[in-house]
Amino acid sequence: MSAILKNEEFVAVEAAVKAGIAPPPVTAAFNELSALRAELKKLGEPESYHLKAMNCPHHHRIFAASNHFGSN
Repeated sequence: MSAILKNEEFVAVEAAVKAGIAPPPVTAAFNELSALRAELKKLGEPESYHLKAMNCPHHHRIFAASNHFGSN
């Protein structure tokens, strides 16, 4: 769920749009949001990819130069 619009707020706006009492800009925004949500649902869960140090030929230099273990 979006941090911008909580589920309860979405339901309230949806009810206002369906009842025809929402202003035209709110109705248009709601319809666009609904269409975008449907598209996102079709895509499914996002995949995560992580860089493995061994994928880089100079991984030992990159990791030696970084402070990823919290050392000083």
